[in-house]
Amino acid sequence: MSEYGLKFGSVSAMEKDRKNWLDSFEEFYNDDGELVAFSKEVYEHGFDFEDYYKFKYRLCISAIAMNNFLADDEEGHNDVHFELSIVPLPEYLNAEVKNGIADCMGAEEIDVYDIYSNGGCPRLDHDTLTLNDDADFYDITNNEDAVRMLDACATVCESINNLRGFYLDRAWNLIGSTGWDLLDNLINGKDFIQSALDRYKDIQGA
Repeated sequence: MSEYGLKFGSVSAMEKDRKNWLDSFEEFYNDDGELVAFSKEVYEHGFDFEDYYKFKYRLCISAIAMNNFLADDEEGHNDVHFELSIVPLPEYLNAEVKNGIADCMGAEEIDVYDIYSNGGCPRLDHDTLTLNDDADFYDITNNEDAVRMLDACATVCESINNLRGFYLDRAWNLIGSTGWDLLDNLINGKDFIQSALDRYKDIQGA
């Protein structure tokens, strides 16, 4: 094995630097092939300089077994998809957006899990792991390779987070919506689709 044996998404790390994911992330949900965990640390964005977005957030690692959605003979049936995302804290959400999530979740007060579950949180990076047919897909953490991927994500997440501007700049749909557009929606209540369309019109008119 190469000394750069750990890899999550586009970032690699040395095997000797491997971290246990539970040291820096707290498991919030783990059932029926889906895992959601949030960073124990709360991060800040934009407080040290002039920035349109000023908010605090947690990093979220999510993993989901695709056999919940694909038939046994479909390609990708044995895959587990991992993502690292940004989830703003509830107090930094736009009031209308926050109320909408609360209504959707049937809760008076919402937490980061509600915000993540509602969708619309920007993804920083992702990776996919293919498991054997006899793997435990119900509890992902019972699989050694899956735990290794969780450790890899926890090991490199600080590097990814430090480069979050680069990751948030990337378009994630065909109309060019970016991670910044998703944050603009969550924090300022601006429709992310309209943001992309406005940007396209500006480019066309340039």
